Amino acid sequence: MVDHTSTTAPETLDRWIGLDVYGVSGEEIGEISDIYIDDVTNRPQWMTITSGWFGMNSHFAPIEGAEYRSGNIHIPFAKETVKDAPSLDADDDHLEPGEETRLFTHYEHAVVNSGAAGRAGLRKYVVTEDIDLTVPVRNERAAVDGDVNTTK
Repeated sequence: MVDHTSTTAPETLDRWIGLDVYGVSGEEIGEISDIYIDDVTNRPQWMTITSGWFGMNSHFAPIEGAEYRSGNIHIPFAKETVKDAPSLDADDDHLEPGEETRLFTHYEHAVVNSGAAGRAGLRKYVVTEDIDLTVPVRNERAAVDGDVNTTK
């Protein structure tokens, strides 16, 4: 069994889909429906959280700062902050750069206004993958040309 505690490694995040999400004060926000991967870094960046009657409302929230605890996901944002996030088409499998900028601006503004500037910093994680790859290797070598005088 995989230990999900406090990890956002890609191989763990796919297991987050369907889990309940709770805000910074412990309030239930909804359920994770999708994970969005950044086109440039190939790292998980956003999750969509469905809420409301029959899960009809969908809201984007950053994965950064999210933690798996006790079978649920906890994020460092209030329920209202998530619900006030810019509305984007969650049916699309891709976020355009302008859409992502709007989301970053919204959540950065929320962090600054809450006085929790230190709580949503970057968290680094390492993923180990086995790959087969041919890589060119350049070696420098030295050779002596001509006669070498070894007498003194």
